[in-house]
Amino acid sequence: MEPVPERVNALPDERAKELANRAVRISLERKPLVEVLLRVGQIRRVSIQTLEGEEFHYGLYMLRYDAETGRYLVFICHTRQDEESGPLTVRMPGKGQVQEWDAEKGEVFLAEAEQDGNEVVIRTELSGVGSRIFVVDPNPRQNLMPRPKFKEVRRQTIERDRWPILRDEPNAFPLDVAEFSINGGPWQEPLEVLKIDIAVRDAVGLPHRGGRMCQPWAQETPPAAKVVPLSLKFRFDVESIPHGPCHLILEEPARYQIFFNEYELSADEDEGWWIDKSLRRIPIAPWCLKEGENEIILKTKYGPTHGLESLYFTGEFGVRLEGRRFVITELPTSLAIGNWTAQGFPCYSSAISYVTDVEVSFSEQERVFLELPSWQGVLVKVQVNGRSVGTIAWPPYEIDITEALCKGINRLKIQLVSSRRNLLGPLHCVEKYPVWTGSGEFVTTGKRWTDDYVLLPYGLMKDPVLSVRVREV
Repeated sequence: MEPVPERVNALPDERAKELANRAVRISLERKPLVEVLLRVGQIRRVSIQTLEGEEFHYGLYMLRYDAETGRYLVFICHTRQDEESGPLTVRMPGKGQVQEWDAEKGEVFLAEAEQDGNEVVIRTELSGVGSRIFVVDPNPRQNLMPRPKFKEVRRQTIERDRWPILRDEPNAFPLDVAEFSINGGPWQEPLEVLKIDIAVRDAVGLPHRGGRMCQPWAQETPPAAKVVPLSLKFRFDVESIPHGPCHLILEEPARYQIFFNEYELSADEDEGWWIDKSLRRIPIAPWCLKEGENEIILKTKYGPTHGLESLYFTGEFGVRLEGRRFVITELPTSLAIGNWTAQGFPCYSSAISYVTDVEVSFSEQERVFLELPSWQGVLVKVQVNGRSVGTIAWPPYEIDITEALCKGINRLKIQLVSSRRNLLGPLHCVEKYPVWTGSGEFVTTGKRWTDDYVLLPYGLMKDPVLSVRVREV
């Protein structure tokens, strides 16, 4: 690869140039490297090509040979999420029957392929982030059928003004910004909790927490370790008093005196963990809350083994984000199509089920597919008439629901699973989708930090569709 090194062990030396003169020299670029490698016989064992005859740039593969069965197996995948590959031709070693193994459903199909000497040529295509497993088996299976293909005969959009919903967790929001007082001093301006932790450690003369620190459970606390009194004050607003009990969630509640609107709470009332075993649930009776501003004060003596983390508030209520302040509202019982973070659930981090009744008509020769044209989340689980029909996680965003349907009215439940991102963060990193998310993204500074809450969208973004199809002959 050019340029050729001019030094060896940091000293000028001609030996590297002399060695390079005995080899093929190319520039450090993709195309020349590929051209040189292709001159070497049998270096490419698997080829994935587009209709234009070019290697498919967004494909990866893994090739295996099973000596016991004589099978060649190849896994191929598409690395782009939002685009299809188009028709592809896969060339791989092997002699025998070419099978496609569907790892998601546990089914085996006869692949569209032909033998070419000691290789097979397979025709396929990949959806965004889609994958295939092809197996060349010298011992053919009997009665294998190709993967069925369907054509659509009609569509039915499921349009609703609002969808009744079910949740599998209480609603929640973070309390990650607080005023603070060190050693009995004046209250300081609100700051994000992890940055308060840094400020307190600077004031006490302790090193910052981070990747190089000894983990708290492994630390030995010196007998005369320096501690400092610390108070934290969190605020949020209430527009509608919740009808049921709420919980304040925090780590190591026994370290603190906890005051909620001047009512002192006891860590002994811990009702177990939530999400993570380190997050403990302290009950808050509805009468402790008041309309308008509510205040939580934590008091502790901060020392070397201490570490400040966000609090969380959970309960049967809705939430509205007004600027940088959370407001408790009436609990929504339905959602419109669109982002649920703007509909009472800005930081909700579990699953919401959209439920409706839909009338479906189809013949014995037809199959009914549920399509989700646009949604934001991690996973979708689908139930029809109380029966689970499967999950949707990657394109094409559809699932065959025929076997669970009955003629007439059917109960459809679309459970959309979100993630913990809008609750646990990072919440103030300007980049909504950073290339990498590590501890540094939770305490960004400068242009990468914002006091506003940076939330991801979740929910059904477009109306679901029922697609009625017949098998192509």
